[in-house]
Amino acid sequence: MALAAVPVARSLGRGALTDAEQLDPDGRAMPRSGGLGVFVAWAIALLATTEDAAPTVQLLALAGFAGVVGLHDDLTSSSPRWRLAVLGALALNAAALGLRAEAVVLPGGGVWTLGLLSVPLSAAWILGTTVAFDVIDGLDGLASSLATVACIGIAVLAPAEAASLAAGGLGGACAAFFLLNRPPATITLGNNGSNLVGFAIGMLSISALGGDGVGMPLLPALLLIAIPVTDAAIAVTRRLADGTDVFTPDRGHVHHRLESRYGSTRALTLLLMTGAVAAIAGGLGKGVLGLLVIGAMLYEITSPEQPASR
Repeated sequence: MALAAVPVARSLGRGALTDAEQLDPDGRAMPRSGGLGVFVAWAIALLATTEDAAPTVQLLALAGFAGVVGLHDDLTSSSPRWRLAVLGALALNAAALGLRAEAVVLPGGGVWTLGLLSVPLSAAWILGTTVAFDVIDGLDGLASSLATVACIGIAVLAPAEAASLAAGGLGGACAAFFLLNRPPATITLGNNGSNLVGFAIGMLSISALGGDGVGMPLLPALLLIAIPVTDAAIAVTRRLADGTDVFTPDRGHVHHRLESRYGSTRALTLLLMTGAVAAIAGGLGKGVLGLLVIGAMLYEITSPEQPASR
């Protein structure tokens, strides 16, 4: 379905939804309407397979609205503070409607019952995941491939079939989109896509992984989205340390540093493999191994610069 929806979205994005600073292989301004194709494919797949329409429609509506917030930014270059505030309010709404973790399984097996903190912390998780996928979407194919990894992990680990189908459907849509988004890309996610995917993964990781009644396993959930979360945390820390506005874009992200050394394809492969190994380690209960993998990646990034090899 996504293989049909994404080319249509690419054609529709040739108008207002293009990035004049990024060109496709034919030298035309790059369409950034990928989120529209991903959403249509995911929605059709979910609605065709679900037996209980109400939670599915709720999930699609919330994720879709997050995509609309990103679409508004794609069209108007709105204030990042405004977009963060609207997405934060939407995340609070999602948590209040029931997409929240009542307890968290900590590393080592302890369970933290969240109580009154359930809604705000769940909203913070959803918002943080959204921001992380927005920040990591700076290299062709990276956000879509890492979203596929996260969705596959959620689908495998989810105890409930409905949650597994929802995550698998989104993962399938992102995987199909990757075929047109990998280098050299002919379409990008745009903020409409990164907001949609990040918000959906935030909700799915809570509702799916915490569906066994014990609690949401914190370390496996983090390792599923280790690369986006790590990059976002580094970016915020770096900008605060430099005294710059945390909303000011720069070229210091994980993918930018690796791209400058190895070129876009090798950088994408390295980050995708790292994310996949970390996710698998988390799913197998080998959280320490996953953390070591992320640590090795950080060591590689902070090692002395090398010339790019493309």
